[in-house]
Amino acid sequence: MNSAGNAIWDEFSDRYRTRSAIRADFTNNRVEADRSNSYPYIDSRGLAISVTGRYNGNKRLVEEQLAEADTFTRSNSSINSSRASWDLEHSVGIPLFMELPPNIDYNYSVNITSNGSGSVSGVHDLAPAHEVAVYIPKSGMSFLVYTKDNEGFNNLFPTHGNQRFNASF
Repeated sequence: MNSAGNAIWDEFSDRYRTRSAIRADFTNNRVEADRSNSYPYIDSRGLAISVTGRYNGNKRLVEEQLAEADTFTRSNSSINSSRASWDLEHSVGIPLFMELPPNIDYNYSVNITSNGSGSVSGVHDLAPAHEVAVYIPKSGMSFLVYTKDNEGFNNLFPTHGNQRFNASF
């Protein structure tokens, strides 16, 4: 899953705010971070966070800061030769604004079969933009299964709702 300002999906792009990349290795029965050559910037947990930039009225970058993940948890991982599943929860602040607005939050659950079909469902804030994609290494297959545009960072406050999603592939 990606969260970004108003990004256009590219599974190999480095233009994102946060990215989680988890893979199901059916050969070795492991659910783990995807640290392949495709995602060299993913850490051992399966997370990458890039810098957040602030721009002036002339669209010139005036400041960059890196946020730390407040929460990044993968749980309920299960795999056998034909099925894998896991849950993921992530919460990260916006470093340029200290404690305001509240963190960007998302969580999702994945169920996938060894033939590449499956489902992902979860909940995320209405900002920033969110994308969910499936990439099957060594197959050349990658596709976007869910996308939601940024509806404004004021939507991070608790008085605004969250977006639920459910996608099959």
